Amino acid sequence: MTTAYTEDNPPPPGDEDAPGGSVGPTDTLTETRLAELLVSEYGADLRYCSEARQWLVWDGRRFAPDDGAAVQQLAKATVRDLYPKAARLPDAQRIALTKAAIGAETKRKRDAMVGLAQSEPAVRIRAAELDSNRWFLNVANGTIDLTTGSLNAHRRADLNSKYAPVAYHHDADCPTWRAFLARVFADDQDLIAFVARSVGYSLTGDVGEQVLFFLHGQGANGKSTLTGTLLALTGDYGKQSAPDLLLAKRGEAHPTEQADLAGARLVVTQEVEAGRYLAETTVKQLTGGDRIKARFMGKDFFEFSPTHKLWLCANHKPIVRGTDNAIWRRLMLVPFNVTIPEQERDPDLPQKLRAELPGILRWAVLGCLDWQRQGLQPPDAVRAASAEYRNDQDTIGHFLDERCTLTVDARETAKDLYADFKQWCEANGERVPSPKVFGANLGDRSRLLKGKIDGRVVWRGIRLRVPGEPCQVDGVDDQSTFEAPTPCTHLVSEGREKGCNGLHGPQEARSKGLFPAGDGYCREPGEEG
Repeated sequence: MTTAYTEDNPPPPGDEDAPGGSVGPTDTLTETRLAELLVSEYGADLRYCSEARQWLVWDGRRFAPDDGAAVQQLAKATVRDLYPKAARLPDAQRIALTKAAIGAETKRKRDAMVGLAQSEPAVRIRAAELDSNRWFLNVANGTIDLTTGSLNAHRRADLNSKYAPVAYHHDADCPTWRAFLARVFADDQDLIAFVARSVGYSLTGDVGEQVLFFLHGQGANGKSTLTGTLLALTGDYGKQSAPDLLLAKRGEAHPTEQADLAGARLVVTQEVEAGRYLAETTVKQLTGGDRIKARFMGKDFFEFSPTHKLWLCANHKPIVRGTDNAIWRRLMLVPFNVTIPEQERDPDLPQKLRAELPGILRWAVLGCLDWQRQGLQPPDAVRAASAEYRNDQDTIGHFLDERCTLTVDARETAKDLYADFKQWCEANGERVPSPKVFGANLGDRSRLLKGKIDGRVVWRGIRLRVPGEPCQVDGVDDQSTFEAPTPCTHLVSEGREKGCNGLHGPQEARSKGLFPAGDGYCREPGEEG
């Protein structure tokens, strides 16, 4: 049977069940012993993350990052807890323990206690263990399980360190927010539902969609109001990134720009200057699922798994060089086509929306559940705006439309094509890509194939038009129409006499009245093999 000790019935000297820890009258209060006492007394409310070199203290909702003040207060409390323990001991032991406690009051002893406690297994934790459940959203009155929309009590075991300062209620509504969305999106309910799914997805730590949400439109259209409200909603889970995080720069960016993304879920980048280029490699990296290596200023490098979703908010579209799907499938342009007249603008709208954050949270959670059922499902407005953006950025495509003919039997040297393209760019005020970029872009287009004739690089399926010639496209949309190029076995000079350029497939041969013989030679129709 366990004895219940009270002030009237104190424990005997050295009893392991002494209140407040196992300190006994004969203990030597070394710095190590003090660290053990700190963890014994308050370890349930303490965690130490070695990668971040930071203490975290339980505040009733989460393990909040501590600047040192809270853990120092607990260290003081650990020492001062010794005095009532000493008071219950016989005189000699009381005097000894009191003297030891007084000696432990110094800042040096306290700092040593806190420093040594960092290595105690009961409090030590890895950064990856914090906020590790990507489907939990920690809010003012509990933790939301985003897979069900249910609310659970705050628990230390969840190891949440982030917090959205909004209460969650199933019956909360947001009429002002709904009216705002209807106004800025011209009451396009499909588009509004897509935004709800996108915001709901952004509440999670899932990054499977691999997209960049690009809110685009001229000023006074609600973009900043929307993103500002979302940042207020998400609290610690939201982040305002460096302005040029997603833009190409001269020289290398400091890795702290990416380090700031660790643990974030909704990341907003505001504004883009006209004429800036999108950092396409960075966008691919930051919207993918691979681990990211970064560091804070003056700190060591660390790796983290991405949880963030990027929201780019701008009046100007950044220039995109790439034409491949690897970049364009990630860009979802959300059009803000409504300009709010000055007489309709409400300077108090942001504050009104802050008052509706509980309802907006419920709206976003419902959007998250809808996203889990059907995915993002971009509506026609997003698909059309994204396609238009892609077409506008296709400088080489515009050159092909204006200056080239695309037909099966067409040929043009790479040198002549690039020279004409460069001249066209200069005449139209376009930046001139390098020959390598130009060639790679042509190679991405399904109509065109590259080969060599007499040592010269030749593009098959394209030629430059002469002035005044109308555009001619053969209607072929797919490389499968072209059969693989087959080099002839005769001399090129002999082939030219027969109208062959030394590199052709059966379809081309038929179009020229030629056909490949079994031995690989071109033959005139009716010519014997």
